[in-house]
Parts: sequence; structure tokens; C-alpha cells
Amino acid sequence: MNYEEIEIKKNEEYFQLIDTGVIENVIRGLLGQAHYGEGFRLIQDILVKFSNSENENIRGIAILCFGHLARRYGKLTRLSFYQS
Repeated sequence: MNYEEIEIKKNEEYFQLIDTGVIENVIRGLLGQAHYGEGFRLIQDILVKFSNSENENIRGIAILCFGHLARRYGKLTRLSFYQS
């Protein structure tokens, strides 16, 4: 995957990308949520879920997105990365 600008979309459109299960789309959806999505807690929960992904690219992007989320909201709440 090459660098590309993340388009500003509605939350639902980012969820649609994530729901496709296609690695590139999931990555775009996660980055979109982290940069432009609405609902801090919801986005954080999604990132926790995908930070446990078996795919190393998705897992890495989810972890990177925590930084974007913290930059936007000025916080992260206590996270448990090993949820069942």
C-alpha cells in the first residue's frame, strides 16, 4: 500500500470500508476514523479490536491510529489490549 491522502467521509462510510474485510479497505477505514471519525469512545473501541488482528498491517495501523486519536482528543482512556 502506498501513501495516499485519507478522504473526509461520514462515519458510516468508514465503517463500510472496515466491514468489507479487505485489508486495504480496513486500513483506510481505521485511518479515516482516527483522523475524521466522530465518537471518541467508539473509535477507541474499534482500534482496540483491530490492534488484536492477526494481520500485522491492520494491527500496526490500529496501533498507529491511537496516536492520531490522542492528538485529536487530547486523551486516551485506559485500554485492555487482551480482551477476549
